[in-house]
Amino acid sequence: MDLTIERLNGDKYVLSEHGIVTRDFVIDSPEAINATETVEGMDGAIDIGTTYGPRTMTGSFYFKAVDLYDYPLLRNEVYRIFQSKESFYIIDSREPWRRWLAKVDGKFSPDQQRIYGFIEVPFISASPLRLRLRRAMPTSL
Repeated sequence: MDLTIERLNGDKYVLSEHGIVTRDFVIDSPEAINATETVEGMDGAIDIGTTYGPRTMTGSFYFKAVDLYDYPLLRNEVYRIFQSKESFYIIDSREPWRRWLAKVDGKFSPDQQRIYGFIEVPFISASPLRLRLRRAMPTSL
């Protein structure tokens, strides 16, 4: 499994080409926000609809530096790839025909273990249901 980060200006970062190994990429289900209304004297509630909140995702990664002096350089490269004020596309190699328009949600810090860095990166997509299609979906799926 590999992830690609594609900026809106067209810059692409295939994570494995930058020494970042994708351990997992989890896409959470949409959060259902149910609206109800109560009427005085009536038991229960009236269902007035459901909307969905933003979609959240989590990427689990690690990177391996050449030595302890190389570690901060690679860590800073990881920060540069993921941190952005504008949204970017996330493309999972397991579903290359789909891409999520998302951004990092909050902060993340690598857990350094000698020359390895392990990170969990939280992402958020404002659109909970609409996946942007890159090309036609394979007929075998």
